[in-house]
Amino acid sequence: MNKIVFKDIKDFNPDHIFQCGQCFRWEPVDRTDINDLAERSCAGGQEQLNTGFFSNKKQQYLGIAGKYLALIEYESDHKTLTITGNGDRTFWRNYLDLDRDYGEIKARLINQDSTIAEAIDFGSGIRILNQDLWETIISFIISQNNHIPRIKGCINNLAIHFGDEIGGTDFVGKIIDRDFHAFSLPSPEVMANLSVEDLAPIRLGYRAKYLIESAKQVCEKGLPDRYEELLRLTGVGPKVANCIALFGLGERQSFPIDVWVKRVMHHVYGLPEEDIKGIAEFAENKFGDLGGYAQQYLFYYMRELDRK
Repeated sequence: MNKIVFKDIKDFNPDHIFQCGQCFRWEPVDRTDINDLAERSCAGGQEQLNTGFFSNKKQQYLGIAGKYLALIEYESDHKTLTITGNGDRTFWRNYLDLDRDYGEIKARLINQDSTIAEAIDFGSGIRILNQDLWETIISFIISQNNHIPRIKGCINNLAIHFGDEIGGTDFVGKIIDRDFHAFSLPSPEVMANLSVEDLAPIRLGYRAKYLIESAKQVCEKGLPDRYEELLRLTGVGPKVANCIALFGLGERQSFPIDVWVKRVMHHVYGLPEEDIKGIAEFAENKFGDLGGYAQQYLFYYMRELDRK
């Protein structure tokens, strides 16, 4: 288990990053439960609350990135990011996109189009994760015509049933006060050898066949390396391909269009929700190579507004 600290991390908010629809294996740690656990488990409860795992001044998320498990803590007052778990400094720096200047990206977007400023301010701490490509393919095939709690449940059950157990998880019990077992998602080779009947307990519906066939294609031809190749995978259309390209291939110009994006493009820019082609052309002309960043700010803005 490693403990890695990054200092002076700006334009970073775990709530924005892990709640903006780009990933499904991260959950906020309940701060109330942490406080109760700390007070029960140590004599100097309040002192423990202000140090280590139990700080109530930090945003804390527990999750899995590929084959690595970690607790991510961000203390906004000091702009300090602490990662405890598997994986080294280089992996997490890349995964969290820490070397990119998001202040510059936001300024460029606003200079190009001041209309987006409110959405950027609302999700100012978003960073686009550099995710494992195969995990991203699985996740967004499952995401089709699905809602986030169910997507998360399907992905977690798929990992538990068919993935490999991730070691070094003992520290998690100190955080959530229960036994915890983490699993990576099944490899293409494992997935390709499953049947629809094998996957029945996961309740994937028609998506089960898509996953199996896509895994067979990856085993035969290798992982796709561009948008056009993603479209050749079974069950992957333009929206899913754009999501995978943005989050798994680093194609930051990609602009996935789902129900929330159609809604926000109508709300902010007055575009007809049913005109997907028009929305895509507008985004390409308006945002260019920053399309993926614009999409994330707009998506998060619209979805959170709808919840209020």
